[in-house]
This record gives sequence, structure tokens and C-alpha cells, in this order.
Amino acid sequence: MYTAKKQVIIVYSSLGIGWLLLMIIIFSFILSGCSKEVLGGSGLVVTEKRQTGSFTDVAVDGPFYVHLKQAADTRVEISAEDNLMRVIDTYVTGSTLHVTLKKGVRLNFYKDINVYLQSEHYHAVSFSGSGSIDNTDTLRTDNFDYTVNGSGNARFTVVTPKLETLVNGSGDVTLYGSAGVYNSDINGSGDISALGLACTDAEISVKGSGGHTLSVSHALDVSIWGSGNVQYKGNPTVNTEIQGSGRVIKL
Repeated sequence: MYTAKKQVIIVYSSLGIGWLLLMIIIFSFILSGCSKEVLGGSGLVVTEKRQTGSFTDVAVDGPFYVHLKQAADTRVEISAEDNLMRVIDTYVTGSTLHVTLKKGVRLNFYKDINVYLQSEHYHAVSFSGSGSIDNTDTLRTDNFDYTVNGSGNARFTVVTPKLETLVNGSGDVTLYGSAGVYNSDINGSGDISALGLACTDAEISVKGSGGHTLSVSHALDVSIWGSGNVQYKGNPTVNTEIQGSGRVIKL
């Protein structure tokens, strides 16, 4: 009887040690996956030119201040503190230039990171992060799509037959120029100011508390779900669908 009891104790002890080792391994993987390299800026701002292929689309993910310029030559230039350059990735896949921080890196106490981009054509730009994006001249293109996810702000001057904007979150967008057809979606509390954009036809959708102002001359279709407002200038034919307390207001 003593021997059998001893064997049972040994078996249970082995199982306990096995579970303990398994839990240690699991927690080690969790901790290694959650750990991030935290970097603070050195204070010394430098400028670095990056070699990339040509691009028509831009995807930004991070706390960057991006400046677009339309020109024949392709250019990618980063202005940031010297010790942060190694964690800023710029690369092209297909026709898209990606600007992002390396995985596993978090920045703390640093100066603005400015990104200067130059391309002959721009068709689509997406921004995920807390910085901003603008252009230094008028972008002329066959079509232009802009998407913001988060709190990033944008300011564009664009001339195009077709313009689309999508705001997911609290980002703000300011538009100037002209567009034949303009489609816009706001999901959240973001705002789009497009009084300086002369458009012929517009289709606007607001889901949430976001707001939209625009100038439109021919036709305006508005859908609102929530408390968002759409304000417009011009004398277009107006069609509305509203569910909630949102309003369509002529300025």
C-alpha cells in the first residue's frame, strides 16, 4: 500500500511540474510578444533621402507629418532625429509606397517626423496614425482616393474628375480644388470641410456624429445615421435619407 501511494504522489508531482513548465513557456511567449522597444529622440534632427521605386499610392502608418508634391521625379525624404532613422521603414510594394515604424517599436519624447514625398502621379493615399498629411501644390489626377483611420488630419488641393474620401474615426479633412464626382463617407466623429472644393455631383454618407460641409452645383445625395450634420452651398437637387437627429442644412 505504501508503494502504490508513493507512486501516485510521484505521478501527481510530475504532472504539477509539467503544468508549471508549460505555464512558464506560455507566459514567456506572451511577454516577448507584448514587449516593445521604447525610443526617445536624441534631439539632433537630420535629413535622409531614401531610395525607392516609383509609386502612385501612399500608405502611411505612424506619427508622421507627410507632405506630397507632384513632379516628374520620384523622391522620398525623411527629416527626423538621427537615432530614430533606423526604425522608420519606407518601401514600395506594387504601386504603393509604405511609410511606417518598424514592428515592436514605440516612440516617446521625440520631435516631429516630417516625410517629403514626390511622385508624378497620385491615385490613392491612406493614413493610419496621429500625424497629418498635406500637399504643397495642386494635385492633378484622373482619380484620387483618401482614407484616414484614426485621428490623423489632412489638407489637400486637388483637381480631378473623381474624388473619394473615407474617414474612420476622429480625423479631420480639408479639401480645395475641383471634382466632377465627389463621394464621401464618415464613420465616427470626423469632420470634412470641402467648401473650397467645387464639385458637380456629390454623394455624402455620415454614420455617427461627424460633420461635412461642401459646395455642390448639380446633385447632392445625403445619407445620415446618427447626429451628424451635412451643410452645403449651391443650388443642387437634394435627396436625403436620415435616421437619427442629423440634419442637412443649406448655407
